[in-house]
Amino acid sequence: MIRSFAILALFCTTFASQAIAAPLVVAVNSPLAYFAERLGGDAVQVTMPAPDGEDPAFWQPSGEDIAAIQAADLILLNGAGYAAWVPQASLRRSRVVDTSAKAKDRYLSGDAQVHTHGGQAHEHGVYASNTWLDFAIASQQAEAIAQAFKRKLKLDAAKVDRALADLQADLAALDALAAQAGEALKGTAIVGSHPVYHYLAAAYGLDMRFIHWEAAETITPENEAALAALQAERPADLMLFEFPPSASAEQAAKRAGLAFRVFDPMVNTQADFVEGMREALENLKP
Repeated sequence: MIRSFAILALFCTTFASQAIAAPLVVAVNSPLAYFAERLGGDAVQVTMPAPDGEDPAFWQPSGEDIAAIQAADLILLNGAGYAAWVPQASLRRSRVVDTSAKAKDRYLSGDAQVHTHGGQAHEHGVYASNTWLDFAIASQQAEAIAQAFKRKLKLDAAKVDRALADLQADLAALDALAAQAGEALKGTAIVGSHPVYHYLAAAYGLDMRFIHWEAAETITPENEAALAALQAERPADLMLFEFPPSASAEQAAKRAGLAFRVFDPMVNTQADFVEGMREALENLKP
């Protein structure tokens, strides 16, 4: 089952000398945690360490957090530069799985604009990193986890393979639904309120450009000016938000002549990934 990071830390500190029957698996975001839970079931204990409300891509773990992560039996990385803390942490190579390694030829360029989350400045890396929004890549990531479960954790191969087939069938269904949404939105110019939808746009033919709004916060005149510049260059019809926007963000979008929809990338959630993506894709259609 997916456990909170506080519980994982308790296991690693209070009970470090006791054998734990199920291997501990740390995933750097909720999609990978979901895949791990689907593939391992009760044979693994899965945790996603970023606290509620934090973006796992930019969360900075404490020394205690890092120690708990290092004590895990398996650490699932997203790859494509996801999780800013990873390069600074000393992780045992034998316990690390770069789940998107086989999709490197499909990595997309991100941007290098500096902006803020909750008042903390950060810079997006060389690559866009929300790879799982291309469901074909997500399927490869799931397969990488399954292989690691069999090779590194010695889980029952037949059970893992059955679980992988079921999960990949669900991801294939999402891929087909996303393709339908892309076809329905052909000719519709879209603005992403944050640069998180690169893989979704590229895989499913969405005409999308990006700005940097923190949708839960009050929209500033600078935010509106950035959107106005995009609209002057090439007017869009639709704006995507990661979660329900603040009243000021909703009003600013409407002033710019944009309808809006919510498409949650599900980076930090306890919700069912497949159901959440299905809902988001249905909502994306006109």
